[in-house]
Amino acid sequence: MMEGDPFELSFKIPDTDEHRLIPELLPSNEPAHGIETAESLCVQFHYKFLPAGLIPRFIVRMHNVLGAGDAWKNGVVVKVDDRRVLVRGVREERRVFVSVQGREPASRRALAIVRQNLDMVHRTMKHLEVTEHVALSRDPGVTVSYRDLLQYEAEEGSAHRFRPQGAADKYSIRELLDGIEDPEWRSPPTITVTMKADGVDVRRDHGRRIMGTFDGQVFVSYANEPDPSHARLVRELADKLREQGVDALIDQYLGEMGPGICWPLWMKQQVEKSRVVLMVCSPAYLRRVEGNEAPGRGLGATFEGKLVRQEMYNNGVVNVKYRPVLMSADHTTCIPLDLQGATHFRLYEPGGYDRLYRALTGQPSIVAPPLGKPIIMPPT
Repeated sequence: MMEGDPFELSFKIPDTDEHRLIPELLPSNEPAHGIETAESLCVQFHYKFLPAGLIPRFIVRMHNVLGAGDAWKNGVVVKVDDRRVLVRGVREERRVFVSVQGREPASRRALAIVRQNLDMVHRTMKHLEVTEHVALSRDPGVTVSYRDLLQYEAEEGSAHRFRPQGAADKYSIRELLDGIEDPEWRSPPTITVTMKADGVDVRRDHGRRIMGTFDGQVFVSYANEPDPSHARLVRELADKLREQGVDALIDQYLGEMGPGICWPLWMKQQVEKSRVVLMVCSPAYLRRVEGNEAPGRGLGATFEGKLVRQEMYNNGVVNVKYRPVLMSADHTTCIPLDLQGATHFRLYEPGGYDRLYRALTGQPSIVAPPLGKPIIMPPT
């Protein structure tokens, strides 16, 4: 959860001991950075209304890749891998400008990561109207809607050349799109067919496949402990995942009304249909999953443990679905035997939540460089 006060005068920085970002204390002047050159890749985000809190939220989200003096009231310079990326908000123009040094594949990757994180910030702000635009390299000041380019690509093909409004030169769709991202990052259009009284309505939605998104549901399996703070931490985890675009579900969300069906059937449905099951390992959870709980106690976690064990047995050695999670350093011995060899996440450690979020959304902290060409080694 990106915590801030109701008036957005300050924002809590994640994974720190109550450190907060106070936008008014940031310097007003933009430092010299030399990022914007003729060889930079540039995109823009256009807003119907540019909220004052958008840039501070982005700074907080990217705090791990900031250097000293790289943030000011209206912008920030972040370092992704070895590329420096400028993000500047201009309130009067209702725009955010994003530029990265160079045009190599590493620059496109850095630009993509920044765009994805801006998208995630956008999702935290209700009723925000924003469109993304690609800046034209040979026509300074002219941009083309990113969504329009996707539509042109689907309808005309990527080799199609056209002259954007206000431009003096012609551009191919491939040149503009591939200039800011790798082709495989773009998703095919979603086609919706609706039967109507006067015929068939066909609509195409052209969107971007974002590496920082998660498709599917995450079910959080846990057991209540005597200390009520454990259940609170579980809910905070689910809340934070949902706020950051992951469809997390816990039984607490059902409230006093319950699931509307018997609990065992509901649990079975969630375990089976979820793409990932986070198993919050604790002393009570271990006892129940291992079948060592006192009779009549903790039936829910005991039942979920049986479901998980059976599905893991059916899948053999492959396990990409069940992820152990630890809320406390005191719970490191509470991972069930079947899952002790699986990657687990210590949320009590600094950066623990970020590791989990990266794993869920496919955003590794280290990305392999592109495969180069073999070199010829002369005889020795």
